[in-house]
This record gives sequence, C-alpha cells and structure tokens, in this order.
Amino acid sequence: PIAPTSGRADKTKAHMPQRCIYSTGREGEQRYWVNCNWKSFRVFTKRTTSLMQAVDWHIALNEAKDAAERRHRDRADFTPMTQDELIRLLEAEPDIQLSYIANFAYGTSRNIFTPTTSSLEFAVMAYKKFQKLLRQPNLPMQRINEQRAKLCEEHSKRA
Repeated sequence: PIAPTSGRADKTKAHMPQRCIYSTGREGEQRYWVNCNWKSFRVFTKRTTSLMQAVDWHIALNEAKDAAERRHRDRADFTPMTQDELIRLLEAEPDIQLSYIANFAYGTSRNIFTPTTSSLEFAVMAYKKFQKLLRQPNLPMQRINEQRAKLCEEHSKRA
C-alpha cells in the first residue's frame, strides 16, 4: 500500500511511500523518483509527478536488478548492469531517465561513493575499479580518496 503524505509541517521533506519509491513536495505537488540498489550499485530515476509512472519504473528497475543478480550469482567479478539489460529496460519504459552511482564500504569506512553519472559505461567502469581496489587488504583511506578523485576528474572530462 502507498502511504499518504503527512499533514505535518515537514511535508516538504522526502519520504518513502513504497520501498524504493520516494517523494518530495507539498500535498498535491509531490514528485516521485525510484532508487534501486543491488551489490553496492544504485540506479535512480529523474523525478516525475506521476505516482503510476514511478510504480512502472520501479517494476522495470526491479526486473533489471533481478536479471543482473541471476546473471552473476556468487561471482567476484560482477558487472552490475549490461547494455542489453539497459536496452530491455528502455524498451519497457522509454521515458525513464537514469543516473548511476556505487556506494561501497571498506573496513570501518562507509559510503565510499563513485561519481554520479548518467553513463552506464562510466558507471560500470567506476564500479569495477572500486570493486577491485577495495579487495586489497590494509588499503589506506588516502589511496581510496586518491582513486575517487581520479574518477571524478575523468568523469568531468567526459561531461
């Protein structure tokens, strides 16, 4: 079931009417987006005023997630989404606009993000670089930060 918007003063804050579907805005002016995560990879949509469209996007993203997880069960070298999976997603939902980010943890460090991008190719490359990097034991946080800075620089050159 979809939770109604709160009538409290905080009604402009983001809240989650259904798992992975988020909304923000005042009652009657809500905008929705979908955020789907798997294996430290996050895909999220642009905002829409249509809750039904957000639900359709949610279904399509979960189908892409299921396909990716079936494709790579228990493999260390994981490609979070392929071009074929993206094409199937776009065929199902042609209006969907996606952004990608990865969010890793290493030791006690949480929220090690790759740059946000609308390029699946760049997102997968960044994901794989960090996936490989973070498998190294006793990795200093400075090295992680240096690699992230290099990725951010590379991303800005592509934009």
